[in-house]
Amino acid sequence: MTSLKAHQLALVAAAADKLPAEKRATFLERVAARLRLHGRRFTDAELELLMARALIGLSPANWSDDHRERPPIRASTLSSR
Repeated sequence: MTSLKAHQLALVAAAADKLPAEKRATFLERVAARLRLHGRRFTDAELELLMARALIGLSPANWSDDHRERPPIRASTLSSR
């Protein structure tokens, strides 16, 4: 079973929160699937890459008009908040 450290879970939650509501479940399902494939332990950098891959197709270019102003999500910028 894969488990996230508290700060890693916060990164995933913050990234999901930045997405439009209709995209969040897809993002979280992708993250969960990639975590299962990756294994039990991973670094913050690996999580950032995993999240970036999970965001493919969910980027601002694909958001509805009311979300186009939001900047791209990067785990490295989320961790500094």
